[in-house]
Amino acid sequence: MSGDQISLVARNDTIITKLGEKLYKKHGHLEHMYNYIGQKMREMARLLITIREESEITTMEDLIEPSHFPVALKCTQRLCGYEEDTNTYRNPSLALKLGYSLKKCALIQKANALIEEDDDKRKKAENFISVHELMWPNDISSAALTTLKAGKWNKPSPLPLTEDVSKLQTLVKEKLKTLSASLSTGIENSKPEKNVYAQLSEVALVKLVMFNRRRGGEAERLTIESYQQKSGNNAPIKEIEDSLSPMEKKMCSLFQRVEIRGKKGRRVPVLLTKDLIEAIDLLLKARESVGVSNDNPYVFARMNYGSNKAIRASDALRKYARLCGVKQVENVTSTKLRKHIATVSQIMNFGRNDLEQLAKFMGHDIDVHRSFYRLPESTIQVAKLGKFLLALDSGEVSKYSYLAHSMMSLLKMMMLS
Repeated sequence: MSGDQISLVARNDTIITKLGEKLYKKHGHLEHMYNYIGQKMREMARLLITIREESEITTMEDLIEPSHFPVALKCTQRLCGYEEDTNTYRNPSLALKLGYSLKKCALIQKANALIEEDDDKRKKAENFISVHELMWPNDISSAALTTLKAGKWNKPSPLPLTEDVSKLQTLVKEKLKTLSASLSTGIENSKPEKNVYAQLSEVALVKLVMFNRRRGGEAERLTIESYQQKSGNNAPIKEIEDSLSPMEKKMCSLFQRVEIRGKKGRRVPVLLTKDLIEAIDLLLKARESVGVSNDNPYVFARMNYGSNKAIRASDALRKYARLCGVKQVENVTSTKLRKHIATVSQIMNFGRNDLEQLAKFMGHDIDVHRSFYRLPESTIQVAKLGKFLLALDSGEVSKYSYLAHSMMSLLKMMMLS
């Protein structure tokens, strides 16, 4: 954490450091989660600083008493910018996060009391948790969630333009070919250039993200071990192979498949094209010559100062989006590319089984896919439901009877959402 007053408070409070320890035991094997752990500790430290300004309570351990819960409520509202007149928050997400962390701190206090066989401390922690469960949802969470949802009403959710995506794909394809040839020549002459290696690493990562519509953070952490276990050369089961169409059989011969760690520890697949495999193989051959640390486990590794980290996919996407001159650089992100494919899948009228396969490939379940990724339904709703409602308004429903089944399904979907 940054060396400021907030981190000083976090480091010197027993319960906050215990919270950091618990989170480290859960996520410590993932280096990219270190910032998340520090963020959680800093949030609680900010709350404690606010509490110290409002009362004589100096530590989180002192706070965890049922009689002190109103202080926690008041200080959370102050810290998150609660406005009583409108019942809204300036920072509603922080209010929700503090609620989860505060309960975790109380559970840590309870565990410590059980270990120390301190019944008084245990009862106070248990009662604090009970009061939290009774009061926090109504006093904090309800208004915070309402503020969050209201902020999304009528908010545009722009997706990347097809012409922008096409421009970027064309540039990446050309760069991948020329840089691969240049690095291959350098390897043959035993003098691979660092600049060429760095550019090829970025371009290959952008290609991987765009082709698979994978989250940037997942793609950039593709490890050498996972890549070397790619399953493209494994013979498919005969019954499955016989059921495939000639086109599908051709697809199986063109791609190789790698499994990587996705969000919440899910196993998600990544498909590798022939040119992408050639580029990655070249990167692995040149690693040592350009100065990549031997301890760096990632395919798209940083080569500066013996780093053990990967390059950032978001930075690479933004860089090459600007280079190819897209109109809306801010819309060319891995998240919006994922929402783009999920939205376009509506036009193709996928069945439930196909949707489940797509959702699984993207690394989430089908309910998340329908609720959060298939965003721009406004056009469909206006076009389809507008026709139905006009028929109702004009009293000519019988002329549109063939639309009844599809319209009712669409109305049901809107009501559920």
